[in-house]
Amino acid sequence: MKVNYFHQYESNNYYHIYNHACGDKNLFIDHLDYLDFMAKFQKYFSYVFDIYAYCLMPNHFHFLVKVKVEDNIKGKIIKEPDSVAKENYLSGSSELNAFIEDQYRRFFSAYSIKYNKKHKTSGRLFLNRHKRIILNPEYRLKYMLCYIHHNPIHHKFRRKYGEWTYCSYQEYLASNENYISKLNDFGGLDYFLKIHESFQIDKSNEIINIDINQDLYSL
Repeated sequence: MKVNYFHQYESNNYYHIYNHACGDKNLFIDHLDYLDFMAKFQKYFSYVFDIYAYCLMPNHFHFLVKVKVEDNIKGKIIKEPDSVAKENYLSGSSELNAFIEDQYRRFFSAYSIKYNKKHKTSGRLFLNRHKRIILNPEYRLKYMLCYIHHNPIHHKFRRKYGEWTYCSYQEYLASNENYISKLNDFGGLDYFLKIHESFQIDKSNEIINIDINQDLYSL
């Protein structure tokens, strides 16, 4: 069955979001690039998404997010700089998805301009369209949470998932509320640690192969 990688953004839904650099480029060259990327992501999406997980790899990124309630989004964006997409959304002439798509266009552009100037490069940095898959039911949230945090192992950048600096795993343990603060949504610290320790990628049906909670992978 063909996978739809471009689901419409809708209020109160969860999404796995990811994108890749063009060709053999890297999105991040040094530590400050990672920080700048997250700062800009917060600038353009903090009032649109609740972030549940993220992992920034040298040439791609992953996010697990929930779209906020639409009334809250509209209440916040009134203070944002004017744009055609903003005005169309607030007037009701376009949907939330169109506004979020435009935010990505502005976000990628802002990061790319600074990146190219800093590293003396040119041209497109990101693939043209970012992928996003709606996550339903609940077990897919827990699968994707673990999958994102294990990404550095999958790409052989680290041997242990907790050692990668540019992801949200350590934030969950520290509860420092830098970008995420969602530990209670995943059953508390003990349960969070167990599902990560027992996680296995299963491409055939995308389940978490653990025994501690049957509803984690029951359809």
